[in-house]
Amino acid sequence: MESNVNILVASALDECQNYFSGILQKLGFRNITKVNSGVLLLNNMANKPDIIFLHNNLDNYNGIPLISKIHKKYPLVRVVFLSNPHEGIIIGESIHKNVFEHIIKGDDDFFKMKEVMDKYFDSREYNPMVCAHGVSTCAHMRLIADAQEQVRKNISAELHDNISQLLGASKLYIETARISKTNQKELLKESNNIIESAINEIRKLSHSLSNHLTKSENFADLLNNLFSFLKHQKKFRFENHIYVNEIEPLLNKDQQHHFLRILQELVNNIVKYSEASCISVTTSVSNEYIEMVVSDNGKGFDQSENKDGIGLTNVIYRIKKMAGSYFLYTALGKGCTWRIKIPIIISTNM
Repeated sequence: MESNVNILVASALDECQNYFSGILQKLGFRNITKVNSGVLLLNNMANKPDIIFLHNNLDNYNGIPLISKIHKKYPLVRVVFLSNPHEGIIIGESIHKNVFEHIIKGDDDFFKMKEVMDKYFDSREYNPMVCAHGVSTCAHMRLIADAQEQVRKNISAELHDNISQLLGASKLYIETARISKTNQKELLKESNNIIESAINEIRKLSHSLSNHLTKSENFADLLNNLFSFLKHQKKFRFENHIYVNEIEPLLNKDQQHHFLRILQELVNNIVKYSEASCISVTTSVSNEYIEMVVSDNGKGFDQSENKDGIGLTNVIYRIKKMAGSYFLYTALGKGCTWRIKIPIIISTNM
């Protein structure tokens, strides 16, 4: 993403301004102006914003009449209309006012905002009036920016979802060995093996920055290593109902990679934070989907307070990369259950 895009966020609600500005900052944008009224929005048009995120709740103007005023003088500016789920009529009206896109506030706003900004760059590539350097140069710059963003995203996800989890598992083995008098040698050996795996993962990451499993990695072995780690944790009961031989042929290498990282993130979060006494992992296969259910009987959490964590963001990102869907049920004192559906796409990229 290009950080020099001039963005204006307009809402009478400070909470709304800060929420969407925060998402844009996470996406790499820094040139963001926030206003809380229609008058201030129109005054700021002199700064020629590239894209405006306009909430219907403004002090001086309702959001929709502003769109016509904006486009009358600045026809090329993109206006993204923001609304709450109950404002369906407003959304319908906004579509007929030359709105570039609309976002209904919900659980996956990060991905909605990213899709809108991707669409913005796509539209700019093919508009020579907007792209000062011409179509071909702008498209080339977009390809470079996208490649750089993907590399950064891959490195971040691998460090958090894989290497960090391996080191965390090793730490748990060492802590268990400190208080165990019966199998210290075995626990320390397992910890050493995990550290060696982490070193190998860092080496592979630095060499290839790959986004998928390599040919030398075996999906079943990697799953079994994760399950072995869970079974060694004596503080909870682990129930495993994953039929690897059934699901492995239905996933290509990229999907296997995302599947493993999702499971790794979820079970490690349970081990570290849930205080659960039981963890259950189950998969089932239908004609169209692979469904994975990961649940625990721990303390649960408040989703509204944990939605911006990098682990949760990475899990949802990986589900989206597989064109999947999810349902998360959790509440304080009610444990946690993830129900993830992955569409079966027969691929030759195995």
